[in-house]
Amino acid sequence: MRIVEIIPTIRDGGAETFVIDFCNNLIAFDEVQLYLIVLHGDRKTVTPSLDSRVHLCFLNIPFGIQSLMHLPKLRKHILSLGPDVIHTHVASINYVALALCYNVKAQLKWFHTLHNMAEKEYASYFGYIQRSICSYLDTVHFIGISENCSESFYLLYKKTTLTTIVNGKTPPNLDNISKHYLTEIRKRYNDECILYVHIGRICEQKNQIEMIKAFERFTKSANSVLLILGKGEGIYYEQFMSAYTELATDRIRLVGYVNNPLDYLYNADYFLLPSIYEGVPISLLEAISVGTCPIVTNVGGVGEIVSSSEAIFSKGFDELSIYQALRESLTIDREKVSKRLIETFKKNHEMKDCSREYFKTFLN
Repeated sequence: MRIVEIIPTIRDGGAETFVIDFCNNLIAFDEVQLYLIVLHGDRKTVTPSLDSRVHLCFLNIPFGIQSLMHLPKLRKHILSLGPDVIHTHVASINYVALALCYNVKAQLKWFHTLHNMAEKEYASYFGYIQRSICSYLDTVHFIGISENCSESFYLLYKKTTLTTIVNGKTPPNLDNISKHYLTEIRKRYNDECILYVHIGRICEQKNQIEMIKAFERFTKSANSVLLILGKGEGIYYEQFMSAYTELATDRIRLVGYVNNPLDYLYNADYFLLPSIYEGVPISLLEAISVGTCPIVTNVGGVGEIVSSSEAIFSKGFDELSIYQALRESLTIDREKVSKRLIETFKKNHEMKDCSREYFKTFLN
């Protein structure tokens, strides 16, 4: 089977992390030839670890209206590969839909994974129109990453031919994880310090401004430190940096983007993610894979990944709700919860099982 995966960019995002992990697992199936097309960027782009058997192609298509000039090149490249299946992610559906004229004539076996709730996944009115047309023509098979994501797509587009495959993640190799990575930080605040880690692009979705306000309040009564792993840009990032500077506490540390999040998660006590909306966060799967207790909001597919016996759920997105969830974290048996999380991950969320479900869906 010749499969063509298509994604706009390779960068530090959840969908991008998923695609690389997915390709590395999918290529292991017998008789699979796998191609990964990256629409934007070129070979100078830093590429995460990708199995050498996956054929990687950068098309270097510009963003915006100029991309229209490159659609014939995209169409030609896809068709030249003679795919049995094409599989798009995030905004790549917009380009492929136009390049293939909504797949009406080509009639390729085309799948698109919804990496977020439907009303957030399309990102723009143009994206909404493209998905609406594909849905109406029934030329694309849509895949939701959680039951909530699938339901949101049905409600928005009235689409019934939809498959749900819950996101997966390759289990961590504990031999490659530094067991004492945060030792110096613990020593600085004494060994009883409770470490919290947040991972995510700094943006409105991840709700970091309310998060740091709540955590600063929390540190007044608890010996704790929050490490924020992520970067951002734009208006929300500027507002976040203003709030971060104003709080001026060494108990909240902006680390920036890192390529070894598991070293932080494994050595932390809690993973903090008070998002306003989500699909199925890869960072949450990473946290439970090493048994780090999550403090989360019950949005998107989060509640389908962890239960109330495995996580602490903030009752809202505001500072007070997040603060109360942080206070609750002082009362739980972390060792017991950690074991339960690892068992849940192994049972339900390994990438080998996720990729197998995709492969079955591609065959049908």
